[in-house]
Amino acid sequence: MEIAITNGKIKVEQRDELLIKFLLKLGETMYRENELDLAQGLVKQASLIDLDTCQKVIKAKGFQSWAKI
Repeated sequence: MEIAITNGKIKVEQRDELLIKFLLKLGETMYRENELDLAQGLVKQASLIDLDTCQKVIKAKGFQSWAKI
């Protein structure tokens, strides 16, 4: 991600949201694979970056059934 910022592909302001989206998408995969503790750990990690953004992404992506904060 730092390389993309350095090369101007993404803005610094986008970093947190992109990381949250990545962690939640990975969490979704872990949930589908029945790795519930890992999935919830990824949600927790994403929420520590920015709780409001994390909640918005969870709602926008429809992850409410498994992503509990």
